[in-house]
Amino acid sequence: DNSQVVKDKIIKSPLKLSYSYREVFKIKKGQTLSDFLNTFNLSLKEKTEIINLVSQEINLNKIKIDTKIEILSFDIEGVKKIQSIIVYPDKEKTVEIAFVNDQYEIKTDQVALFKSNVFKEVTVKNSIYESLSGGGVTDNAIMEFIRLFSFDIDFQREIRSENKIKIFYEVYKNKKQKIIKSGRIFFAE
Repeated sequence: DNSQVVKDKIIKSPLKLSYSYREVFKIKKGQTLSDFLNTFNLSLKEKTEIINLVSQEINLNKIKIDTKIEILSFDIEGVKKIQSIIVYPDKEKTVEIAFVNDQYEIKTDQVALFKSNVFKEVTVKNSIYESLSGGGVTDNAIMEFIRLFSFDIDFQREIRSENKIKIFYEVYKNKKQKIIKSGRIFFAE
């Protein structure tokens, strides 16, 4: 089971709703949002309305495996009632569908990102990936570096232990200074 349940905690959701249960799910291989919603006690009308609202903000054909979905609910006489569904399509965005005053409302939050530039100089030990990764270079920047040089360098024959790699690229950080994604490579050798 891909869920985590926190019971009997009254917590506030982004739309300031109180709830008793918080369940965290991840989309599985081959599963659609409709398939996921079928596991809950929702009418066809509710399911259709939720899907229509989510599709305004997210391309449902591009939902990835392991997309995180939170269900906030409360208990009414032994029946769990969904209060809110929060979808995290990527690291930059959240989409919340909440049941308020007998109707569904949608709220989207976009994480503010701040761009900065990073310079790294790394000495190759065993492999390029291992050395760059160990030097703090993001996976996306490493893959872009390899793509840029893949037609010019035979990585198996021309790269040797103790070679130096220099890379200057942009990263996007959230307000807590956590790197969310990397951007362009400005310079690499």
